[in-house]
Amino acid sequence: LGGLFTDHLTWRWAFYVNVPIAIVVVIAAARNIPSVKAAGRPVIDYRGIALVTVGASALILATSWGGNEYAWGSAVIIGLFVGGLIALALFCLVETRAKEPMLPMRL
Repeated sequence: LGGLFTDHLTWRWAFYVNVPIAIVVVIAAARNIPSVKAAGRPVIDYRGIALVTVGASALILATSWGGNEYAWGSAVIIGLFVGGLIALALFCLVETRAKEPMLPMRL
């Protein structure tokens, strides 16, 4: 279908064809999905959010900087790996005890 559009129209039509489908889906969803009222004030797991942010950021920095900015065996890279793993381990511990966990550990 994409080849037909690019040969006879333009490549943009491969994306335009999705617009009517999306409109139908939005209308069907608005009619069929029941609205849900929130019961009370939501509980936000700030400790879990902070720990997963720190852990993931440290691991991403370690893999991005390792071999480019710093040597793989440098203190910075090893520290980022260790710090990221500790933060993610603490995240798992916090999530098992949170009332409303960001990521339920039973998953």
